[in-house]
Amino acid sequence: MSSARNGVNLPDDWFAAVGRHGFAGDIDQLVSGAYDGAEKVFPPKDQVFRAFQMTPLEAVRVVIVGQDPYPREGQANGLAFSFDGNPADLPRSLRTIYNVLEADLGGQFHRPSDGDLAPWTREGVLLLNATLTVPEGTPGSAAHRKRWKEFTDAALRAVDEEIDPVVFLLWGWPAIRKVKAVLRDAGSDRVLCSSHPAAWTSKRLKLFKDSRPFSAANERLSKSGRQVNWDLTNAG
Repeated sequence: MSSARNGVNLPDDWFAAVGRHGFAGDIDQLVSGAYDGAEKVFPPKDQVFRAFQMTPLEAVRVVIVGQDPYPREGQANGLAFSFDGNPADLPRSLRTIYNVLEADLGGQFHRPSDGDLAPWTREGVLLLNATLTVPEGTPGSAAHRKRWKEFTDAALRAVDEEIDPVVFLLWGWPAIRKVKAVLRDAGSDRVLCSSHPAAWTSKRLKLFKDSRPFSAANERLSKSGRQVNWDLTNAG
């Protein structure tokens, strides 16, 4: 069940969970403060909580943490790394993710024709941006990052403390620093860290590729019989 709050729907399970784990703010004010200024903000307001709408708390198996949404018109859709724009313009990070999926999973992954990662959400993958909104053309906005920190920290704590098994895939230092600061046991083997898929240097890109994050996540989940079908053309 979801309750309408400020024109968007934050599902009741997540609303209760973030409250249990340290979020003491007002959802209405949180969202209105992000969208009611003069600047254009992405994703569209009705998609700001889409990651939570698509993946109920009890269904989470894997958490992938992004920095913030894509900062251009028609690109962000509320899911970290997922891309709504022209497939010919796929972001470098997503192209790298697809390349690594092919190398990591072989015939178990078929490259899709677009950048939509929504099928993963139905497999229990929480595609969570650390910052849920971004002003047009201004990635890494400090004001938006500060606005969302308490809320997304609480969401991460909820998963960490209430869901088992679960795997956290942390790509790049911003995600690693944020998530490790809130987890109970940041050194656990369910926390898999590597460089970011949009890394500029060949050395850092190799670190991401060599981490084989998708098969590694399933290996950790296999003991419980809960794995993720990473094939976007046949998931969910």
